[in-house]
Amino acid sequence: MPTATRRQVLGGLATLAATALVSGCGGGRTGQPTGAGVTVEHEFGRTTIPAPPKRVVTVGYVDQDPLLALGVRPVGVREWFGGKPYAAWPWTAAALDGSRPVVLGSEELSFEKIAKLTPDLIIGAYAGLTKAEYDQLSKIAPTVAQAKGHAHYTTPWQDMTNTIGVAVGKAAEAKKLVAATEAKLAAARTAHPEFAGRTVAVLDGSAGNKGGYGVLAADDPRGRLVRALGLRYPDEVNRRMPKDKFYMDVSREQLDLVDADVLVVLIYDQASRAALDKDPLFQRLNVVRRGAAVYLDNGAKSLNAAMGFSTVLSIPYFLDGFVPPLATAVARKETRPQVG
Repeated sequence: MPTATRRQVLGGLATLAATALVSGCGGGRTGQPTGAGVTVEHEFGRTTIPAPPKRVVTVGYVDQDPLLALGVRPVGVREWFGGKPYAAWPWTAAALDGSRPVVLGSEELSFEKIAKLTPDLIIGAYAGLTKAEYDQLSKIAPTVAQAKGHAHYTTPWQDMTNTIGVAVGKAAEAKKLVAATEAKLAAARTAHPEFAGRTVAVLDGSAGNKGGYGVLAADDPRGRLVRALGLRYPDEVNRRMPKDKFYMDVSREQLDLVDADVLVVLIYDQASRAALDKDPLFQRLNVVRRGAAVYLDNGAKSLNAAMGFSTVLSIPYFLDGFVPPLATAVARKETRPQVG
């Protein structure tokens, strides 16, 4: 599985009790008890955590969210984007409860900085770690890498939550968090039966500045999230999507590929939005002319980031801000684009 850059991860191509067996959505075992603690399976093998950890460092870009939801405050977290204090977005700020984790850089890992935090567990569930990085981290502390059986950055949020729950001795609590989040998604589907079966694509709107666009895969967390609301990805997008990637590049001339019932457009800056507004090939899409495009940025509501994180903390926050404009887009008959 290839490792993507931070910029690619952005889309701006521009995972019972601690003694129970935990199974991920992919069908593989993620954790099981041993005579000394718990063993967690991942892409590079198995990691045994001898006892519930007290000092956890996360090197995955969203791994702090499940930890915080479980009441575990990491001593170190990894910056993804946004430059927020302690890398805390609106949905995580309260869960920090005054803690001040050290923020690790978003690009290359500083093993020296991580070692100085004296962790007894390192979590890289959403990190796209290479084998060399995993080996180096494992010399510092037991390390849980990304799940096996999924392309990098496509592990279902349920699997990540449950796996992290097992690793920190809070498997039962993790299971409850997953169930509660899934209930919120189910409630949104029930409230909006009109979502069922409508086609949707998620487009990286920043790449248009370079003459092309990025289409997110149905198995990317953002694709999974809209599908969890009852919508479905276009068959042609699924057919063309590389099996080992969470996105694919398309030229401006190939934009008809995302001319679905609804188009979710991820916006990272004003220049990207301006480029979209001026792109005649984008503007001529039926979904855009029909006003069924929902533009997500990181302004007051930070919906782009919340969708990208797709965690037990960010999903409820995201649904509150996204479902109303999505409902409007599904029903939209006018010919002007909608901003959500």
